Amino acid sequence: MEKKVWLISHCGPENIGGCENATNIWVTELIRRGANVTWLYPDRAKYRLDKNSNPSNEQLNVQVLETVNFPKIRRLVIPTTTSQIHFHRMYIDQKPDTIILNGYCSPLFQDTLLASIRFCRRQPNIFHIFHGELGISPDLSPLTSLRRQIISQLHFGLVNSFRNVKYIAVSESTRQQLLRSRFFSPDTNIDVVYPSSPDACSQRRPEPDNNQNSFVATTVSRLSPGKGIETLIDLATQAKKRNLPFQFNLVGPAHHQPYLDQTTAMFQGIVNLIGQKTGQDLCLSYLNSDLSVMSSPAEGFGLVTVEALNHGVPVLATQIPATEEIFRHFNHLPGFLIPRLPNRSFDLNTATDFMSRFAQYPQLRSDLYKVTEPSRRIFNSTSQTNRLADLVLG
Repeated sequence: MEKKVWLISHCGPENIGGCENATNIWVTELIRRGANVTWLYPDRAKYRLDKNSNPSNEQLNVQVLETVNFPKIRRLVIPTTTSQIHFHRMYIDQKPDTIILNGYCSPLFQDTLLASIRFCRRQPNIFHIFHGELGISPDLSPLTSLRRQIISQLHFGLVNSFRNVKYIAVSESTRQQLLRSRFFSPDTNIDVVYPSSPDACSQRRPEPDNNQNSFVATTVSRLSPGKGIETLIDLATQAKKRNLPFQFNLVGPAHHQPYLDQTTAMFQGIVNLIGQKTGQDLCLSYLNSDLSVMSSPAEGFGLVTVEALNHGVPVLATQIPATEEIFRHFNHLPGFLIPRLPNRSFDLNTATDFMSRFAQYPQLRSDLYKVTEPSRRIFNSTSQTNRLADLVLG
């Protein structure tokens, strides 16, 4: 019997990013197994995916069926009576067996839907997937922290009022963060399923050349303050001052284009704004790299770190729970973790010291390359995707 699944997410399948790529792969597997998936998100459009879409890991072929309007104030989705009635009618009409709450970026959007079906006699199975922390930290202002606490309290109260609810975290560090929060009891069962990466090629880059005297450091990320772009530019500045033989390739969508254009003009030949790459082009970006730099101050899992290691590229990254968890899977460290600082992602002097040693010692480069070899076996996308599909479809 065909299972109907609603995927409730904060963004749609046309977005390109770690969470979206992983979700696309999960949805593809659900469809391959015969599920009928409807993807809902608060960006004023509803996408429906079915078996006839013939989706691939590269690009899900989606069809716009209708528009779902939600008033917004500064990107905040405002639940309305009209939207609740709309969701209720959709639920009665489509009768989904399973609802996946994908992420925690739009709890009000998720709650609007859940509230509209809370008292329906027929209740779905609910899976709540967490890609990162709850967004509540000591760095927030008291008012913002209080607002998020209230929203979270209402959200989890509503979710837990349903009979069949299961929680999934994309990493063990995320699971531990959830269990430490006030919204979960220590004995709450939270499954861990690593996100999957769209692997356009199974290649590893060639073994490093001992006589190499220039190097490429690549960052694959959304180029925004939330991902530590300022720290990355400061790192390039420091590397230039110390005459380190590195070029920095920035791969990803630019959220502050004028700032990045000005920066790349200042560092012409040192900082290169590559733009967003997917599929084989993204694969080539990794294969042409000597070092992957991840300056994000917070990650749920750190998918780009795994992607770099899969291609044989050692990693220089912020020391956060997500990257520590990835590194723990290796017998020896496949790179270098730099402790996070309060005012920036990591200490620049420590980072440039490592880059200097990396450029100076061929044996270090060779050793790091060899350490990355088991990465594809450790982080097997197929097994993780199958595991999530097994949990959702039973």
